[in-house]
Amino acid sequence: MAEIRFVEEKEIGSAAALADLVFRDEEQTSMGVAFPFIFSGNFGSSVGAFEDGKLAAFMGLVPSELQIGKAVLPLFSMGAVCTHPDYRGRGYAGDMLKLAFEHIAASGASLLYVSGDRSLYRRHGCHRFGSVRNYSIKPGQFMETEQAGSASYRKFRESDRFRLQALADDAFARYRRGLYETALLIRSESLASISKLRNETYVAESEGSIAAYAVVAMPAEHPTQSSPFVVEWGGDAVKAAQLLSFIQESRGLSELRVAVPFHDSDMQEALQRVPYTEGTNTGTVKIIDPKRLLTQLAPYLKEKNNEVAPRITLDNVKGEEGAAELRIDDNSIRLTSEELVSVLFDLDPDVAAIAQYREMLGKLFPIPLPYAAGLNFV
Repeated sequence: MAEIRFVEEKEIGSAAALADLVFRDEEQTSMGVAFPFIFSGNFGSSVGAFEDGKLAAFMGLVPSELQIGKAVLPLFSMGAVCTHPDYRGRGYAGDMLKLAFEHIAASGASLLYVSGDRSLYRRHGCHRFGSVRNYSIKPGQFMETEQAGSASYRKFRESDRFRLQALADDAFARYRRGLYETALLIRSESLASISKLRNETYVAESEGSIAAYAVVAMPAEHPTQSSPFVVEWGGDAVKAAQLLSFIQESRGLSELRVAVPFHDSDMQEALQRVPYTEGTNTGTVKIIDPKRLLTQLAPYLKEKNNEVAPRITLDNVKGEEGAAELRIDDNSIRLTSEELVSVLFDLDPDVAAIAQYREMLGKLFPIPLPYAAGLNFV
């Protein structure tokens, strides 16, 4: 019988080797390099299944913090989930997830990002979430806007680092991270390396200061079928959009993809002439503790609408993981885990039970969450 436990620092090299075996080929950098938050050994939250002392399966689990307005939201992200070919089909996943969920709850977090959307995760209360527009910038389709003003566009210089960080820190919904973390994640190229691309960073300069930046996964030395895409952008939305147009044109790209969540409405407005498809955030999300989540979001919700926020509460449903009792004044609505995710995070939740309260709930929700497939992707 397998031993399910946390992976120790001395075993993290074996975890990286297993992830490389499952996910990488000779043209890609090691997972140990591309995903430092998982494989540095600095966090002891990743879970393993061990057979006779050998790592048979691995589940990367990384803690972080989200800044949503005035609220700070503890978050875990799960990724690099893999099983050695010799040990597949032995049913480790359920017990590994159970240990991960217990650890997240004990840590005081209430939310989990999962990089995948397999049925395995959905059976355990992880659901697709959010509203995102996926834009495709192609030659000749982007038009200059009057609001853009004068700006110059160029590659990032080391002397830009403080200003780039300030723009990243100014995002309303973001991961909290410092200079070193931002630099490390740009260099690590987690998302780009999956597609055999390389990160390049560009800035828009206006009136002697950096007004916007974009980290873009660009073609590298190895052939790939993947189109270049924006990993992260920040700053003035109009100048950022023009910066993306500059990158697409100056590099002769046939396509440059960028995903823009609903709350980045200024960027959606700046890209109004660019075709897009509607989608969701990347992967799935699980609400570990609904009551705690609402408490942690209270500073944001009160800032959003201090009249409505105190009238809404969430209570956990015993024996039904992720489900909640939504209370509005003296009224109560039972929501499944999937319905709760939709109410909290989707622009147009498909939940019949809230029909008569839709207008009121719309004054607080959806909650703006950072796009999961960015620099902090796990």
